[in-house]
Amino acid sequence: MDLSHNRINEPPVVDFCTKLSELRLGWNKLRRPPVISNNTKLKILDLSYNPTLSEIPDISNCSELEHLWLSGTNIKYPPDVLEHKRLKSLALCVFNLPELHKIAIKILKRLLPNMRLTIFLRDENVWEDASITSADLAPL
Repeated sequence: MDLSHNRINEPPVVDFCTKLSELRLGWNKLRRPPVISNNTKLKILDLSYNPTLSEIPDISNCSELEHLWLSGTNIKYPPDVLEHKRLKSLALCVFNLPELHKIAIKILKRLLPNMRLTIFLRDENVWEDASITSADLAPL
């Protein structure tokens, strides 16, 4: 289900859509996350570029989740996200270098095989992005 670019303020009710595999809500104006506790087949969750969104939905039952995109939100590093063994990509937004350092250490210690982490950094009004995989860390 793609509801991107629709200026949505409130998340759609999708908890009853138990076979939903993609939920794209990027580029909206969400103030709170969708309830997805029954969406066990969800593989892609895109909440990116909802600048007023500051919390992640409960993804503990989303055992199929492979891609979680949170860049452009006000969500801080979600500590339990890396518990999802199927997660292949995670996109986060970080607003200053000290915060990036703390987050990067936590994430890189737990980076799963073949997972891609993309961090968007905004420091002094300059946006940078970096992407890394566990394979990139192997030589270190």
